[in-house]
Parts: sequence; structure tokens; C-alpha cells
Amino acid sequence: MNGVTNNIPMLAWSWYWNEYDFELHVSKNAYDVFNAHRQYNNKNECGGQLFIDISFNNGLWLSSATLPHPSDKSSKHWVELNSDRCELEQNLARKNGLVFAGYWHTHPQEIPVLSHQDKISIERFYFMNKEVIRSPIFIIVGTSLCQDGIKAWAYKNECYSEGLIR
Repeated sequence: MNGVTNNIPMLAWSWYWNEYDFELHVSKNAYDVFNAHRQYNNKNECGGQLFIDISFNNGLWLSSATLPHPSDKSSKHWVELNSDRCELEQNLARKNGLVFAGYWHTHPQEIPVLSHQDKISIERFYFMNKEVIRSPIFIIVGTSLCQDGIKAWAYKNECYSEGLIR
């Protein structure tokens, strides 16, 4: 038993990918970041990075979603994270034993769907980072507070696979 088991994060929900037999627990801390930055009232898109904690004996935990940053560029329909801040966050996360998993961002729609621009961004990200991350996860936060208001996709073998809430 590892020594951090007593500090298991509070669970918000889990996503499951049937085709990969993969489950990802979402911590309440990560959910709180998503929820606090929903794209209401004509706000611009915003986003951050996702980090997984693999140290728990009960599966993989999405334990950290970084906050939007003032140096990011965005409009109502796109966001570009500042690469310097991303590098700093990844280095800090690595020092804390976390694994980079992908990105999250907001959409102004109630139930988010992958846009054409999202697919281009995901493919570009994957091809630039495939030596570092084999199957990145991308989360889109919509405006609805229902369970479908936040969705996740894994990108693997040039396919987008939506996670199912468990």
C-alpha cells in the first residue's frame, strides 16, 4: 500500500473509455476549476492543462486542472494557451509526481461538442507531442451544470473517443 492512500482526492465522477478499458477519476478540485470558468455572458474561451496522479492504488486520478492565465490569447470561439506558462506548469507538475495528460477549455454551448477547430488543435498537439504523450485527453466545459455539461475525449490512433460518465 502506498503512503498517499489516505489522501485520496474527493471524487466528482469518473469517465470510462470502453474501447481502451480505461477509467479516469475526476477529483473535486479539478471539477471546481472547470465549474468556476464556464463561458457565461459572452466571455471569451479559456482553458488550462490537465495532470494525472498515478500514485494512488485505486486507479488514475485527474487531480489537477490548471487555471486560465492572463498571457493566454482567446476570443469567444478559440483559446491559445501561452507556451511558456505551459512549460512552467508541466515542470512543476513533474516535480510533484504528476503526469501531463492534455488540455481543457470552455465552449459557449450548453452541451459541448468537438468543433472542427478543436479537432485541428488536437491533431496539431498530438503530432507535435506524440513522443511525450501517446493518448492525450481533451476536456471541453460547456455552460450546462448537468453531467453532460463537461465532456472528455481521448485521441488515440487518429480517432476521437468520448469518455462515458460512470
